[in-house]
Parts: sequence; C-alpha cells; structure tokens
Amino acid sequence: MNEEQESFIRQVEQVGKGKVLIKVTGREGVDLAPHSHHCIQVVETIAGSLHVTVGTREYFVPEGYTCWIPSGMMHALASNNRKINLRIFYFQLPDDKVKTFESFSVLYVCPWARANLSFIAKRGPVVDEGDATLHSFCLFFLKPSTEWNGNCHCPCAA
Repeated sequence: MNEEQESFIRQVEQVGKGKVLIKVTGREGVDLAPHSHHCIQVVETIAGSLHVTVGTREYFVPEGYTCWIPSGMMHALASNNRKINLRIFYFQLPDDKVKTFESFSVLYVCPWARANLSFIAKRGPVVDEGDATLHSFCLFFLKPSTEWNGNCHCPCAA
C-alpha cells in the first residue's frame, strides 16, 4: 500500500451516515492488505480486473462488474494486471437498511447502471446530505436490490 492509498483509507473512516465518499482511480496498481471499513464499499471495475479476497475465498471482478463489500467485512484488493481503473463508493445506509445486505457480491453492471455510477462519481469526491436530492439518489442507486441481482428491470433489459 502506498502513502496515497493509506491516506485515503484514513479518509474512509470519516464517512458518516450523511456522506458518500467517492474515489475514481487513474490507471494504477492495487495491492491493499486485508482491512475493513465501518461503511459499505462498492467497487466498479472500469478497466482491467480486480481480485478481492474475503476470508479464504478469492473473487474475480472483471471489467464491467462491481462488487458489494458490506461494512465490517475483512477484505484485500489486488490487481494482477498491474494497472486498473476503478470507481469506488463508501457510504452507510440508514439504520433501517443496515442489516439488509450482509454478504459479499460480484454483480454485472449494465450500461444504464454504469451511466448512473459515472454520474454519481462526477459529483464527488464527497456527496453529503446538504444536497438532499443527490444524496438520496446516491443511496437509492448504490444499495443492492433485485435490479442488482440479475433481475434487471432497467431500460437495458427492454
């Protein structure tokens, strides 16, 4: 882990329920030792491929996919192809939604969802509840639902 990555991980610890922290990486290598966050992490692979280790299992997150990492889950991130491009979102859901999605998932990102993730990322590096409409949109869109789990009802499925 380089100094910039360590500094950013410290920023993640400042994410509260009223904020969505966003990081878009350039073409850079990723090699983060096992760690966890007090918030949810969604990682979209824009270019390259990401390897995520959770416990003793290793997951492959190819270009065009995203992964959902629940809060408190120990995980490590690495890129075998050295340089990848990612969009990463850190947030907490309101108390009534916290226990809803507790398992790690790798999910396909359809073109409609990719456009929405790009839209949100361009509003970063932080979206807070001061912009209530955008903040609500971020939380609504980033939380998994049936749309994330293969039963897509977005315009792409028509």
